[in-house]
Amino acid sequence: LVSSCEGLNPEKMKATLTRFIRSLVIFSAILALVAAILLFIAPSILSPATPWLLVLFVVVTFVVFYLSVKAGSEKSGKFVNYYMVMSMLKLFVLLIITGIYVYLNQADAIRFAVTLLILFFGYLIFEVVWLLKLKEK
Repeated sequence: LVSSCEGLNPEKMKATLTRFIRSLVIFSAILALVAAILLFIAPSILSPATPWLLVLFVVVTFVVFYLSVKAGSEKSGKFVNYYMVMSMLKLFVLLIITGIYVYLNQADAIRFAVTLLILFFGYLIFEVVWLLKLKEK
């Protein structure tokens, strides 16, 4: 995986990021459509904060992917370190956001936490699939 990011010239990195952004937008649009349908059919299933969670995950997923690929293109040993650090920071930020939201909106705590967990694993799988695609190249 490290060697696949190593030596990415700026043009290849830009092309990779463009494809990643396109896939991220399509994936997020599908999730948003599913969430909208669920909110319409059974509004008590998802948290009212779901649209904001989707935006949060799009931004965080892009930042983690971008910084990891950029670090991997500069030095081979940096990719794994950056990815692990960024993943841990992402997890801590999400835990802090969850804690604050649950404290402020206790009535919506379970729906928020479940929605966040589902989105976390969905975007994690998306990210891993993309990293495996990079490895294959």
